[in-house]
Amino acid sequence: MKLKDSGGGIKLKEHRLFATKEDAEKNITKPSNKPLRRLPYDICEDTMRRLLLIITGIKLITMLAGCTANEEAGEMSLFSKRMTVGTDIAFEDITNFYYTEENINYDAYYQRYRFYVEDGKQLFFYETRERKNDYGPCTEEDTVQIGTIELSDDQWAEFTALVNGGTVTAREDSADSGGSGPWLYLYWTNDKSKYQQFSFESYGTEAKFEEFCLMLAPKDDTVKYKLSFGDSIFESGRTLYAPGEEVTVRYDIIATDTDYTFYSDDVEFKQNYDGGYVFTFIMPDHDVTLNVKSHNTMEYDPDANISGGSKCLRDCITNENMVFDYYEATVATVDGDESTEYVLYRYDDAMMVLALYRKQGGSEKTMDYCPVSTCVLDNCMEQVRKYNMQDWEEGTGLEGKKYVVKFSDNGKMIRVSSNEMPDNGIETFDAIRSVLAEEWRESSLNVDGDTWFCPECGTRNNGGYCSECGTEKPD
Repeated sequence: MKLKDSGGGIKLKEHRLFATKEDAEKNITKPSNKPLRRLPYDICEDTMRRLLLIITGIKLITMLAGCTANEEAGEMSLFSKRMTVGTDIAFEDITNFYYTEENINYDAYYQRYRFYVEDGKQLFFYETRERKNDYGPCTEEDTVQIGTIELSDDQWAEFTALVNGGTVTAREDSADSGGSGPWLYLYWTNDKSKYQQFSFESYGTEAKFEEFCLMLAPKDDTVKYKLSFGDSIFESGRTLYAPGEEVTVRYDIIATDTDYTFYSDDVEFKQNYDGGYVFTFIMPDHDVTLNVKSHNTMEYDPDANISGGSKCLRDCITNENMVFDYYEATVATVDGDESTEYVLYRYDDAMMVLALYRKQGGSEKTMDYCPVSTCVLDNCMEQVRKYNMQDWEEGTGLEGKKYVVKFSDNGKMIRVSSNEMPDNGIETFDAIRSVLAEEWRESSLNVDGDTWFCPECGTRNNGGYCSECGTEKPD
């Protein structure tokens, strides 16, 4: 083999041979760190994914908004839906119709008419209550006219003609609170306990309805006088009697270990016992009130600490002796108004009588009483002056609740109610109620036969001398 002259060796290209391994590695071409250029179809795929996500999100938001809108629309439609009597509501589906009007202010009154179907009969009920020259609310004792008559087919047809064209909407909770009414409700077989609030087709039709009711109610020009029972549970056939009529009254609530005393300042009566107490008398030409005083021999007697020569506490519970009155009521409940009333009556210079009147649901009103210090009146009047109740004139009013406070101001009896209260009116009534409720809890539970009130400082005591000022117990 013949070699070129290369200085005595084999000669190769310079870039093919390196002296060391490291030099060889350094000469290796490394891949670039730059991102690869993406092809057009890759970009389109990512864009489509983003668009799909955006579209899906928009659809979800739209669906959620639609659900909320449907719920709100459903709620709004409940109160906006109007049904017409005679078109949407058939006359034969009507089961009850109520017309109620009430004024609780001065010259209070209450008027109710009811048309209804019962046992296949078409009936009309009417009731009128009046409290002339006085404030309300009127109670059953103020009833001057009441009764039920069966209607002929023609009379019922006249009633349906008057409500024809009237509208019925969903009943609102506040529909019968505030103002004097009238409040109108129509009950029908498919009302679902919701669509019952009624409005006549026009004011003229409503006026004709009132005239129709006045025509249906029997006319009786005979002067009659009221029979009432104070706060006691007597029973009689009626509450209004003409002079000369014989009146029979029963009292059947007889408890064991209880003594009863029946009395009236208006009439003399005969008393017998026939499974209960029976009273008879001839109605005079004026109102009559019967009362009962009961004493459970096994319980505390509020008059036990009154000496034999002194008047009893019950005798002081009269309008003439009233010095402060707090009244609250929850109106328009299913069983009628529920109320609580605290009344302070003057007994002597050191002591008063606190009476608590309560009416729960459909039950009769009850009354309890106990002796208290005259300081209670001072504490109540302190709240009256603090909130300037004597200056209340016009206010915000209140729905669903009713408050009334009566107090003496410079010898004049002032009456304020929740209709005149300012923005902080509820705070005022709560403060007065707290004073009376706390005193009732203390006095009604902690009084025994030795309890007396100091004529000097009003402190409650059980010993022979006042624990506060040392004054000796009066004889």
